[in-house]
Amino acid sequence: MFYSIHASTWLLVVILFILSITLRKNTILKILLRISYLVMLTTGIIMLVQFQFPGIYITKGLLAIFMIGTMETLLARKKKGKSSYPIWILFVFLLILVLLIGFNLITF
Repeated sequence: MFYSIHASTWLLVVILFILSITLRKNTILKILLRISYLVMLTTGIIMLVQFQFPGIYITKGLLAIFMIGTMETLLARKKKGKSSYPIWILFVFLLILVLLIGFNLITF
């Protein structure tokens, strides 16, 4: 049950982030994005407890927290009008890595 909520929230986070980064003056979208972060983290923690803390999913969780940090940094830099090219590269790398781990395409 929590897996479907978690996966759906991931999709929602990506969509809300794209909308937040492209649309101007969108405080509602940013609020919804941050609520989605909380749902995503909560369901992820619940699944970690259910799966008895496997190392790969702990790694995925930490990478996801770093990815949320890059998303927030990108939103802040866009608002300030600063360059953010290296952070975009880091965000894309983290997103791909987290998705690959989430779909069990990377295991260790």
